[in-house]
Parts: sequence; structure tokens; C-alpha cells
Amino acid sequence: LCMNASDLDTKIEIRRLSTSADGFGGFTDTTGTIATVWAYKRELSGDITLTNGKRQKRVDLELIMRKNTASLIQDGDLLKIKDKDGEYTITNIFESDHKYFTSIKVTKVA
Repeated sequence: LCMNASDLDTKIEIRRLSTSADGFGGFTDTTGTIATVWAYKRELSGDITLTNGKRQKRVDLELIMRKNTASLIQDGDLLKIKDKDGEYTITNIFESDHKYFTSIKVTKVA
């Protein structure tokens, strides 16, 4: 896949979970935006399944972004895609072009 800078047309927020004290002896988990980056988005699949009597929609995407940008991502980070509801979980990261680009497979279950 040959990529150009103009192909990176989807805005992505890299979000990280943080835990803080709630002031009452407990803790609160929140996600905060670490960085906003650009990527190329390609939809791989979308399925509706029945699990334990509940319907679930699963959406799988591939995101391609610059290698240096992808290095910001850590284990457990979530990705928020502009104009899409919810956050996507990272399922796989691999280098699609060893010099410049990284491919990231993400999934959202709703």
C-alpha cells in the first residue's frame, strides 16, 4: 500500500486511562486525550451477533498512521475516531512500511 500525506484524512484521538483519588477513600477512572493525530481509515468488517441473549455490533477497522505518531501509543490506550461514536480497542499493531507507516487494527463492540 503506497501512502501519501494527503491520504491521512481521519482525525484520531489517542486516549489513555488514568486513575485518581476521589477524596472519599476510593478511586475514579477517567480517560484523557494524550494526542490528536491523522490516519488513513479502512473498514474491515462489521457484524451483529447474539451473545447471551443480547445483540452486539462489532466493527473492525484498520488505521494507517505515520510510524513516529504511532510510537505515542501504549498498551491499554483507546482510540476515538472523529465522527464515530465510542472508543476503539487496539487489537494489533504492525509496521506496514518499515520506514514510514504503521498499521493498527482496532475493534469496537457496542
